[in-house]
Amino acid sequence: MRFPYQGYPVRGPDGAHLTLLYRPVIPVRIIGPAGDALAYGLVDTGADDTLIPDRFLGPLGVRVASGGGATIGSVGGAVPVRYGTVDLELRRRGRSHCWSALVGFYAGNRVILGHTGFLEYVTASFNGQRRSLTLTPNGTAPPPTMSSP
Repeated sequence: MRFPYQGYPVRGPDGAHLTLLYRPVIPVRIIGPAGDALAYGLVDTGADDTLIPDRFLGPLGVRVASGGGATIGSVGGAVPVRYGTVDLELRRRGRSHCWSALVGFYAGNRVILGHTGFLEYVTASFNGQRRSLTLTPNGTAPPPTMSSP
C-alpha cells in the first residue's frame, strides 16, 4: 500500500518564513469494543510505541490495563502512558490490512505509529524524493480481535 506524504506549513529556520514540510502521515482506522474512528497518524521510526490520544478511549470503549501504566521518554520529556488493545486497519485503493495491537494512550493530540503495534508488522519503504511511503504487511501481525461496529 502506497501512501503520499502530507504537506504541513512550518516556520523556517529564520522563524519568519513559512515553508512546506512533507511527513509520512497516513489514515488509520482505530477499532475498539464500542466503536471505531478514522485518524491520521505520523509513521515514526524513532517512536518505540504506537500512541493514541486519550480522547479516543471513551468513544472506542477501550479498557486500559490496570497498574497505573508507564512513563516513556519523548522530545518533550517524560510522558505517562496507559496501555490497551485495539485493532488497527489500513485501507488504500480497495485493499485493507487489519490487526490487533497493544497501544499506549496519552494526553497528547497526535496519533504516533511507532514500532510496537505498528511498524513491527509491516515492511516500510520511505521515499523522500517521491514523498511517499509504501507499507507491506510482513505476515507477523496478530489477527484482529474486535468485531467491526
